[in-house]
Amino acid sequence: MSSLTARLKEFTLPPKLAVFLTPSTSAVQFAVKAVVAMALALYIAIYLDFDRPYWTLISAVFLQIRPQGGQVIEKGMFQIVGTVLGGVLGLIMLGLYIQTPPLALATMAMVVFVFSTLSSMTHNFNVTYFCAMSAVTMNLIVVISLSGDVTSNHIFEIAVQRVSEICIGALCATVSSMLLWPQHVEREITTHARGVIAKALDSMVLHLIVEDKRRERHGSLLAAIGAVELLEADANPVVYEGPTGLGRARAAHMLAQKTLSLIAEMQVIGHLVREHPDWINPSLQHVFDRLRETVKQASEEKDLAVSRKLFSDLRKEVGNIADSEMKTPLQHRALQGVKEVLQHLVVMHDACRGVANHRSVNLRARPISRTYDVLSSITIGLRSSLMFACGATLWIATGWDVAFLTMVLPIVFSIMFAQSPIKAVLRAVTVGNLVAIPVSLIVNGLILPVAPGFYELLVLCFILPMGLAVLGFSSRPTIGYALGFCLTYIIMTLPGNYMAFDLVGSLERGLSTFIGVLTLYTLFRLVPAPGPLIMRKRLISATAADLASLGLRSEDDSESWLNGRLIVRIQRLASIENTESQHSLIEQGLLGLNLGQGHAIIKQAHRFTLDGDDPRLRAAMRQWQEALSEAYLASAWGDNNDQRFVAVSREMFDMMEHSRHFDEAKLKRFQGLCYRIMLTLRRNAGVSEDQLGQLPATLFPGLAKRAAAEEDEASRQQDVNDPPIAADDDQTGQPTDNQASSDEGDGGATGQDDAEDGSSDGTDGDDDDSEDPPPNNDR
Repeated sequence: MSSLTARLKEFTLPPKLAVFLTPSTSAVQFAVKAVVAMALALYIAIYLDFDRPYWTLISAVFLQIRPQGGQVIEKGMFQIVGTVLGGVLGLIMLGLYIQTPPLALATMAMVVFVFSTLSSMTHNFNVTYFCAMSAVTMNLIVVISLSGDVTSNHIFEIAVQRVSEICIGALCATVSSMLLWPQHVEREITTHARGVIAKALDSMVLHLIVEDKRRERHGSLLAAIGAVELLEADANPVVYEGPTGLGRARAAHMLAQKTLSLIAEMQVIGHLVREHPDWINPSLQHVFDRLRETVKQASEEKDLAVSRKLFSDLRKEVGNIADSEMKTPLQHRALQGVKEVLQHLVVMHDACRGVANHRSVNLRARPISRTYDVLSSITIGLRSSLMFACGATLWIATGWDVAFLTMVLPIVFSIMFAQSPIKAVLRAVTVGNLVAIPVSLIVNGLILPVAPGFYELLVLCFILPMGLAVLGFSSRPTIGYALGFCLTYIIMTLPGNYMAFDLVGSLERGLSTFIGVLTLYTLFRLVPAPGPLIMRKRLISATAADLASLGLRSEDDSESWLNGRLIVRIQRLASIENTESQHSLIEQGLLGLNLGQGHAIIKQAHRFTLDGDDPRLRAAMRQWQEALSEAYLASAWGDNNDQRFVAVSREMFDMMEHSRHFDEAKLKRFQGLCYRIMLTLRRNAGVSEDQLGQLPATLFPGLAKRAAAEEDEASRQQDVNDPPIAADDDQTGQPTDNQASSDEGDGGATGQDDAEDGSSDGTDGDDDDSEDPPPNNDR
């Protein structure tokens, strides 16, 4: 007995089942709000004597996805506008093709293609929902009109009722969400903002360690990028939550932008720490060690104010380090990168505080830029239009009245979840569909027929069973199950003023919905997204084009523009199936698309263009970016073709060296930037370590020779100034035993110091220069 009791105490429900059987208080409140919204919408539709009042329930159900106040308001607004647009398109379609139904269906398939393609070109889920509602409203009006008596009054009445039903459902869901236990987006966005900082710090910890934990590093980067996506998704709807919403949205945009810039800069620092520790001198190593310690301490700190002070203090400490302590251009660039990282971290903490309390700071920023792949969008549109064509063929060929449902709900799923892990979503929807079939038959065949025709009993018998299902909308992993159950349950039961309680018709509607979902799942298998090789080619080409066009954009938005586009592409590379090829594609995304490289180009290009104030320099900068784009494109496919980039870099450096606008520190930063880019390009192309070691002589040979000559001259001058060794007892000039042991001790100490500096491995000074890629101009 005690053993059974212990097992019962240790027993835990599966997470997905626990959402329905042991819901949290917030989930129960959300379910109550959903039930109230559906009951109110059904009452209004029945009172107005609509012939299909159940569409108000379907409209209210869709608004239960992300039920926070701002989300519901924005989604409801897009739903109403999309419904009106779909109604207008439906009337136009009937006016043009009322006598030729096949042409009407063919034109509708093309319109579905357009809406589905446009929906995949946005990253705002509510805009995607707008496209889905436009398509489904058009389908309802045209198909229902073609299946009945076709008169002008009948068509207009159908259009008005369909638009009215969907709008009523949206309004009821919005009112219920705002009045009953309102949940504001500002709470969600504050949580997401703190999550962005936490995941960014976790990623920094993995970047600053010497061990090459590639999988963990990739996972942390994708987690940080995903947190940024959630933050940006909530930045738009929070605007609708009062006068403070706009300030919170701007702070969220600033946090997203600085996080992407931080990720970009950490790519550069991480490569240097892991792959070339021998190029780091003691001063720079101390900076990296302090940064590592501070990041680790901040990641464990719960108070953001304390965390911000840690980075602010370290920023002052690093700012006091003299440039003369950095002996090579690459070290100059690395120190500058650390300063920018600390600046990003301080601003990120300020932005997070601005998200929580918009009056605490005054930050202004634009949303991060987005990009889309035309081929992927066309694939999504083609899949939706094929789904509509399959449903229309089934409807016409079989004469099955309820077959039109395959042209409605599956189209909504195809558009709304095209950019999600659709296979998992459709499996969940199918499970919910299958569970709803027997439940609907019981309610429609046994419970509702024996209940009197009162609205209160209708709500009690029909809507309350959905209260358990809508609990699934409170958790992302169970949304598919809840959506599949609720929609199938409504379609099979058809509540209204004139219920038939037809079990055969109810079962047919359930099977029609199941067939539509199954057909959609098959189409996703038959018309898959572009494969890894195609996506890699397209994304790399697009990135190369972006790098070449940076000079055409203003300084204010170029950073967020490029970083945002690169982030989206990395997410697409990561969304490819979880195989070994996926990890190589992510590596290509992180090294080939090279966030750090893109960020450095933007900053350096604008800095040099503005500081130089020379039309020739601006023209050379445009050529430099074009050459970089060509070299990047070649290296991404394993070809080391960077001759033009080398030539243009030399030309730019000569112009800057002879200009009065650039001091020694800026010249070294430009050298470090060029070395950093060349290292990335050649490592991406797969060159050997020996070729990387020859980089100084390849990129800036004159500086390398000058540095070697200066070192030789300094060595000769030291030999001249050193006094000869006096021989006390040994007249042959050989040192005594004590002298020999002393010299050996000095030599050992020197070797140890050189080893600590990372600039000697037992070879002479000239070999040292060939080992350290950036030439030492301070010797």
